[in-house]
Amino acid sequence: MLPPKVERSLQRTWDAYRVRAEAMALAHAARLRWNEDGLVAFCSTDCMEEERSERERVRGELGSILWHYLAGPD
Repeated sequence: MLPPKVERSLQRTWDAYRVRAEAMALAHAARLRWNEDGLVAFCSTDCMEEERSERERVRGELGSILWHYLAGPD
């Protein structure tokens, strides 16, 4: 079990990521268009790269929080 301070820090980071991920999803949904064949996404590789970059950034941030906890006091 992690100390409450570490858990709160991890939870805040995760919650912030979820908010950003939802915002990205809405922005990407705004790029959707209907055509005669149905719904078509106009999401370029930039969209996918942005999502991948955000996931990597958050993984690093969560890892850093845990690393500092495991390393103990300075």
